[in-house]
Parts: sequence; structure tokens; C-alpha cells
Amino acid sequence: MKTNFLKFLLLAGLSLILSWQTNAQCKKVGLIGEFTGWSADYEMTRDLDNPEVFTTIVNLKDDSNADGIIEVKFRVLGDWGTNWGAADFPAGTAVANGANILAPAGTYKVTFNCTTGAYSFVATCPAVGMIGEFTAWGADFEMTRNAEDPNSYTALVNLNVDSDGNGFSDVKFRVLGDWGVNWGSADFPSGTGILNGANILAPIGTYKVTFNCATGVYNFVATCPAVGMIGEFTAWGADQEMTRSEENPHLYTTLVNLDIDSDGNGFSDVKFRLLGDWGNNWGSADFPNGTGIPNGANILAPIGNYKVTFNCTTGEYSFVSACGEVSMIGAFNGWNGDVEMTRSETDPNAWTLYRSWNLDSQVKFRQNKDWTVNWGNSGWPSGVTTSNGPNIPLVAGKYDVSFNCATGAYNFVTNNDYCGEIGLVGDFNEWGVENAEGFYTDAMMKRDPLHPGNFTLTYTFTAETQLLFRMDGDPGYNEVWGGTFPSGTGEKDAAKILVVPGGTYNISFNCLSGDFNFERLGSSIYAPKVFSINVDGVTDEKDWVITEPVSKVLETVGTPDPNEIFFGATYNDEFLYLAVEVKRWKCNFWS
Repeated sequence: MKTNFLKFLLLAGLSLILSWQTNAQCKKVGLIGEFTGWSADYEMTRDLDNPEVFTTIVNLKDDSNADGIIEVKFRVLGDWGTNWGAADFPAGTAVANGANILAPAGTYKVTFNCTTGAYSFVATCPAVGMIGEFTAWGADFEMTRNAEDPNSYTALVNLNVDSDGNGFSDVKFRVLGDWGVNWGSADFPSGTGILNGANILAPIGTYKVTFNCATGVYNFVATCPAVGMIGEFTAWGADQEMTRSEENPHLYTTLVNLDIDSDGNGFSDVKFRLLGDWGNNWGSADFPNGTGIPNGANILAPIGNYKVTFNCTTGEYSFVSACGEVSMIGAFNGWNGDVEMTRSETDPNAWTLYRSWNLDSQVKFRQNKDWTVNWGNSGWPSGVTTSNGPNIPLVAGKYDVSFNCATGAYNFVTNNDYCGEIGLVGDFNEWGVENAEGFYTDAMMKRDPLHPGNFTLTYTFTAETQLLFRMDGDPGYNEVWGGTFPSGTGEKDAAKILVVPGGTYNISFNCLSGDFNFERLGSSIYAPKVFSINVDGVTDEKDWVITEPVSKVLETVGTPDPNEIFFGATYNDEFLYLAVEVKRWKCNFWS
């Protein structure tokens, strides 16, 4: 297959390059100027949904000629051949090879459009943190900047120390690590901080705190520490942590599988508590809704999956029956491997997916990637499934898919707004051979449901490989992207083959911009086989025959021939046992 692919490149390379030129986006953009010594670029972040737009927060503080003005420009990373500038500030339209932008020293949120040249600099503060008795007036507790408003910050903080014995936990806001810029006030729980103001006196407790570094306005909302669920399903041991709402700091949710009835009462007993602390727990005799009271009775829940909500201020709780994780499977992936759907935030039984199918296919929905619970129907493009029903006769196209696992209702609505499915194809998978149904066996990436043009995949390559990103298994290799490892803006050119060393990577690719990145996961090795041995520290079992090569070697230097080093591993609850066989001699390690 590789030989045929290379012949194809020689014949079609020119047409592919021309095709890319008609669809090219700008490459990654950064800021350069006095603040970087006019050397390295300060990389900006491309918008995942609009590849022309870049943003960043930057501190322009290094003024080489001491005139109070920091000169900057936009450019393609590391390339003066493509740069933009203008004489206007704080906003304007940059032109190719334009003048340096003159920015007063300060911190800014910067936006830039590489197609129109439009840019803006919005003054803001550097990163803000909280400091006080709870940090022993040492390191700052960093706050989180609001993505939409660069002057707004939030934090969840436990003010649990009163070192001076005044009955309060004293705190202030400051630019991280810098007493030169700090805010305080005598008011609580709300007020307006002033520069070098008084300590804010907060009663001991946990708070959601908001602060605006432009206006000084702050607010402390008392709430509870993190909440979890405990019960028979956890063997009354560790808590299953719940997720705090972004909008309401008192409200928690979780999805939980209550599958154990250890005491034989016909229910799975559960309670809410502050993580790991029986001193603060809630329960009640009511189900599925009720109001938990401190040290109340166990909540008796029938065996099943639930979306659970709990308010730690009012004690109100709710259990809503929910199915397990839902996915799609079908002829398009050889009935092997699932495409995960996204659960609705408001209805735990409603699921959605955007996906492209380049060929007709038979498909079904199923639960927890298992055939025990599956749904199908012979109707197209919508209908009501039945348990173990027939395959759904999908027609090739791009669809918004919806499915309700409680009612069985499904619907496929045509939507051509987004690109097709992206997969990896290369030496490692024989350049995408066809499966029995005529579909290609690319290593398919997962589409981001919030940003449909963005794809991710975690994958292990057992050895160095050549590869391309490919859309919808395109057999003509027209819809493919390549580039230079490990990151960059992909070129729509089948000749630009990526060469990827063996290893495990988090891989990302955006079909709108072509941006890609391979992030190597630590110094891990690929273990092709785990041996069954007696865990006794002696590697003398009959089955300890090591014949699989490894792609990477930890804590040592490999040989030019990867087949000269072999490895196997086994473990129990206490120890990890490793054995390595090196040509001409052995060394065994155990712990």
C-alpha cells in the first residue's frame, strides 16, 4: 500500500499543492517587539471556531529605549516575511510590513485578525491573587481571570486561619507576588477595594469570591466546602466527588451508578457529606426528591443510574433516573469501536452528536459501549427505537444527531456547516486499508462538541511512523494535511508527510485552521505484553519468554537495533515487578 501511495504522490503532488493554496488560512501568529528583544515571538491563541482571529494577554514592560513606549508588531511565528503593523493605538488596521505599533507600557488583552488586519489593545491588570492569614501572608492564592472580561476574577477559597486572634481571617487582593499593587477595604461581604486599603475581615468559612481589578469591586458569597456522595456503592469508603455549579456555588451535581445493595434491603443506601468528614453529612427518608438534614437517615435509592443534584445550603436534593454513557456504532467502523455522544446538561437522558458519514451505513445506539443495552429501528431519518431493534439505515451525509435513551426517539438533521471526520493515516495502519464494509480504517479523532472544527486523540505509536491527517477516509488523498513534527499549521498537501517518533501522544488538529500539535506523554514506554507470573520477586516462570520489542527504554540508553532490548511487567497491590532482557546479558529488577 505504501508503494502505491508514494507513486500517487508523484503523479498528483502539483494539483494537491494548488488545491491547498486556494484554501489556505494564515499560519500561527505572535507578537514581537521590544518586550521580547525583537527575537522570539510571544505566541497568540487562535480562536477554535474562527481561524482568522488571535488573542492573548500580554505584559508590555521591557522598554529598551526608555521612552515609556513599547514598540510591537504582529508576525507569522519566526517569519519576518509575513508581518503586520500600523501607526494607530489602541486599535487600528495593520498592513503588511507596516509601521511598529506604539503601545504605552502596561498589560493588555490583544486581538488581531490576520485576514482583515484589524487589531485592538484593551488595557487590563496583570494576574491577580488573594493573600492573607490563610496563606500565612506568603504565596498568593491565584484567582481565575474571566475569558470575556479580562478585569474580572473569581476564586473558591477556604479562609480557615485566624492567626492574630481578632475573630476573622484577614485577606487582601494583589497583583501576584507584588505588594506594590494591592487592594483592601473595611467592608464585608461586599465593597470596593482601594489601593493599599485596609485588610478585609472575613469570618472563618468557605467563599466564592469575585473581584474586578479595574473598579475594585469585590464580593464574598459564603458556601460550603466540596461535597461528595458516599454509600453502599463506595463500600462506605471514599466519597464520589460532586461537581460544583459555575453559576451557583451551593449547587452540586453528579452522575452515579448505584449498583450495590450490600445489606439486602432492596435499595442502595447513600448519603451526602463534606468530603471525607462524617462530622458534616446529610440524609433523609425521602426519594427521589427531598431535603437532607444533618445526620439524617440513609437515602434509599433503587438500583440504577442517576443524575443527582444537591444544594448544600438548603439541603434539597433530587435523583433523576438516567441511562449510562450512550454511543453510536455501525458498519462505518466495522462494528468495532464506538463514537461517543454528548449528554445534555439539563436532561440526563438526551444525547447529541455532530458527525459526517461519507458512505451509507447501518448504525445503532448502545449503552456503555456494550451490546447488553442497545437501541435500533428501521426508520430513517427519524423514529422511535426499541431495545435490540433493527439497524438504522443511515444515508451518507453530515448530521446533527439526537437521541433520547428514555423515550427511544432519534433524529438525524442535515447540517453541512462543519468539516467531515478527521483521522490519522500512515505506516502505522497501512495507510488506511478498507474494512469489509468499504470504509477506511483511519485512527479516528474525537470531535469537540463545543468547537466542531477541533479534534483530539490520545494514541500510542509502537515505532517511528509517517502519517497524515485525513478527512472522511478520502481515497484520493486530496483532503489530507501534513507538516513538520511536532506542531504547526498543517499544509493541505499529501507530500508533506509528518514523521512521528514512537511513543504516546495527546494529538490535536483543527480542520478550520490546519493547526496541529503532538504532545508527548512523559517518558512512558509501550508495553506490548503483560506476563502472568507468580508475584514473588523471582522471574523464573515458564511463561517469562520475552519476545516483544519496546519502542522506548526508561533510565537507560537503547541500542541501534530495537529488537535487542525486550521487556515485560506485572504488578499486585503493593509492588511493581519489571524484567528487562538485553542481548548477551540479563538484569532483573523488582521492588
